[in-house]
Amino acid sequence: MTNGERIVPGFSIDGNNGAWREQLTEEQRERPTLAATQKAVDEIDELYREQFNPNALYPANVSNEHIKQAAVENPAIFSPYTIVKNENGKLIALPYYVVFGDKLEEVAKWIDAARISTQNSEFRDYLGNVMNELMYGEEYREKTLESWLSMREEPPVDFLGVFSDRYDDKRFGKKFAPQAWTGTIDRQTTNDLQDFTNKQLVIWKDEFAPEGLFVNTNMRLRAQRLSWFGGLARAISGFNSPRRGWSANNQPSEIALRSKYGSKITLFLDSLEDYARFNKIPVLRKIIPTGTRRGWSEEDLVMAGNLLLASHEPSHSLIRRPGDEERLGNTYSTMNEMYSTSLGLAILGRRDDIPEETKNAILAMHFATTVTDLIEFDKNKKRIDYLRGGVIIFNTLIERKAIAIDTSGQIRWDDSRKIFEVLREQAVALEQLIARGDKGMARRWQQADGKLDNVRSLAPIRAA
Repeated sequence: MTNGERIVPGFSIDGNNGAWREQLTEEQRERPTLAATQKAVDEIDELYREQFNPNALYPANVSNEHIKQAAVENPAIFSPYTIVKNENGKLIALPYYVVFGDKLEEVAKWIDAARISTQNSEFRDYLGNVMNELMYGEEYREKTLESWLSMREEPPVDFLGVFSDRYDDKRFGKKFAPQAWTGTIDRQTTNDLQDFTNKQLVIWKDEFAPEGLFVNTNMRLRAQRLSWFGGLARAISGFNSPRRGWSANNQPSEIALRSKYGSKITLFLDSLEDYARFNKIPVLRKIIPTGTRRGWSEEDLVMAGNLLLASHEPSHSLIRRPGDEERLGNTYSTMNEMYSTSLGLAILGRRDDIPEETKNAILAMHFATTVTDLIEFDKNKKRIDYLRGGVIIFNTLIERKAIAIDTSGQIRWDDSRKIFEVLREQAVALEQLIARGDKGMARRWQQADGKLDNVRSLAPIRAA
């Protein structure tokens, strides 16, 4: 690299042995890196919107049974990294890196720019592995993941730009979609949430872990700001802005890799906290009586929302077993989301280090989330899996008289211990169903307890 060589448009590095960098903060030193990873995210976003078609992952005129039979002879048919085509009556699997090769080269150029720019050697090695995975296929996936999860500490800038998560494959739930994000670390919040999660795991091991279930409890928490989203991660928010996407994400989605290396949960604080301030908290103020929420500041509720999600996301890593998702089919996502919420809150209820007032605020944010999900579903039919789970939990708490709806359409409860006990029982029942049940059992549960009437009777929905 020559003196003054421009790595990223708008930034340059002088060749004076990097002495100028010593005067900069960690975040300032990595600004060129962030600029490059943002460009890589934008390229993946273009790939997702212009080239990736969730409705063309399999031939439309070929039956599901035919595709399943073909996959027996050719397992690549159901690889998460292929598109299935019908060529003269024969099904073939084309790797993503072949189908999207030209665009992936553009992505790789910006990843390489970030790799050259970063001052973090472990992050540099990881970016090199990401490039290999994108350009040459899934055989590099494990090495990429290992380098991401084995860093001694979280890097100032992080980047994920891969094919992952199966939300867009509505036919079989097999194929990954292109998604990306980047952003800078909030170290204090990261440390706080890691400590929170570690304490959750201690209680899970002591009181909740099913006998005989192996779980890799190596879980890393990252609290991220200045996040920039692309692809599936941005589509979740309706493509309104690259600064809006997931509230949180748990990687990897592959059970075998999660068992081997553990998992990493990223909380995207800007998205999470803005959604709390402008969507959930206004709803909370309508559904929770003044006497219950007296003394709760907006910042208290924002933090309660962060802790709610920090209790939910790690629970995903405590339930996945090989075969569960296939056995439960299209009911799995709702049962998994409901389990993660019930378990995370039940564990929280057992903690002596969290004040009762904080627990009540977290419960209030949970109820506000369910109502907000229903409002959003009525507008755009999104987040149905989250909504179903929240509604079933809500109806169960009503039926068990742990909470009640008063005549003004607000939620009242006398003792949070009753709520947490019901949630504990529900988590146990859900764990048993997910481990040994089938799609019919899950669907019957959802139909019996998933009616929307109770949530629709709450003040914000009633007023609408």
